[in-house]
Amino acid sequence: MDDLKKSCDLFKEPISNFIANKLPHWIFVDFFFLKLLDTAQELDIPVIFYLITTASSVVFCWTPEGNDQRRLPQDMTAPPDWVDFPSQAPKLCGKIRGVVFDRLDKQNPNTVVFGSEYKLKREEIHEISYGIELSGLPFLFLLAKPDPGGDDDEVLPPGFETRTKGSGFVQIGWAPQREILAHPSIGASLFHAGWSSVVENLTHANCLVLLPFIITQPLDTRLLVEKGLAIEVERAEDGSFTRNDIANALQMAMVSKEGEALRARTKEAANGIFANKELNHSYINNFVDYLKHGV
Repeated sequence: MDDLKKSCDLFKEPISNFIANKLPHWIFVDFFFLKLLDTAQELDIPVIFYLITTASSVVFCWTPEGNDQRRLPQDMTAPPDWVDFPSQAPKLCGKIRGVVFDRLDKQNPNTVVFGSEYKLKREEIHEISYGIELSGLPFLFLLAKPDPGGDDDEVLPPGFETRTKGSGFVQIGWAPQREILAHPSIGASLFHAGWSSVVENLTHANCLVLLPFIITQPLDTRLLVEKGLAIEVERAEDGSFTRNDIANALQMAMVSKEGEALRARTKEAANGIFANKELNHSYINNFVDYLKHGV
């Protein structure tokens, strides 16, 4: 991340020259390109600061100073009502894609758990692995590559792949997540609550089983649980979780009677919002009209 920020800083001059030559009507920036504000001001070009986080997280974390209504700690636990919901896959590696989708094609619709992990300690990966195994559900587990010089076999618990052979598949390294989530066999995802993955999953009506770790992930998780669109893996007071916590959350989302409301609500959100192209196109069109006409 630090190297990326330095690269963006070095990129300021050529980008500023490009902007001066093209004179766009608007400039969109995220936190990397704030140094372009000087260029925009010099050229009198309005700037839109774009955050990829949810409205709830923005209000919670970045309330302007002087807002007397949210000064006390207890005020932060009673959030205001949020906006309903904010609104070319990369080139695929043929070999990986073939192996992954060959496995998925053999499964029944909405029966497979897709799991991906944030950079965790090995013991945490093992506990998640045991939890997936205990759930008894078919799965595709996507794991990050270990550090250079590491042994792929050490990433998983001893004997894990042997015991789950036929019911599960582990992919170490990159995989085409967007295509995987669109596959009809996928029924739920276990992941850290990154918002892009949330949107991708809900677009395909996949149930959300969330295990948040950093930044706005816990806030987004609570928002989704509050909306009836996710199950959060239970944790102890020290933040730790067990294989039983993982297994229970997965079974509730996929097969339990208690999870029926979640599964119905997920389909409703997909059909009504996330996979509704007409609705989402209208958001874009209205926004473009605003940029053009200011109304």
